[in-house]
Amino acid sequence: MFMGFGLLVLFVLGGLLFVLLGEGRALRSDGKSALTFQKKEKRSTASEILDERLARGEISEEEYDKIRTRIQE
Repeated sequence: MFMGFGLLVLFVLGGLLFVLLGEGRALRSDGKSALTFQKKEKRSTASEILDERLARGEISEEEYDKIRTRIQE
C-alpha cells in the first residue's frame, strides 16, 4: 500500500519539477515567454519586390518600367 502511495508522490513531484524546469527554459532573457506566438514578418509589396529585383540586377530598366506600369493599373 505504501509503495503505491510513494510512487504517486514521486510522479506528482516529478511532474511539478518538470513543469518548473520547462517554464524556466521557456523564459527568454527579457522575461517574456518564448511560447507566445511571434508576430509575422511584414510581407513585401509587389512594388518593393520589383525595386529589389532591379537593384540586384535581375531585370533591366525596360523590364522594370513595363512591369511597374502593369502593377500600377
